[in-house]
Amino acid sequence: MKLNSLVVSHRTTPAAGALPEPDTIAMMIAGLGLLGVTMRRTKRQR
Repeated sequence: MKLNSLVVSHRTTPAAGALPEPDTIAMMIAGLGLLGVTMRRTKRQR
């Protein structure tokens, strides 16, 4: 009876979507800005 050796290897690859695209970042900043303006207006009306 002959046993074959098992070789386990794995590759380390960087995450594909680690850094969002500039358009995504711009939309997020714009959304946060609109949220801030809305909160400021709501706070002033009270």
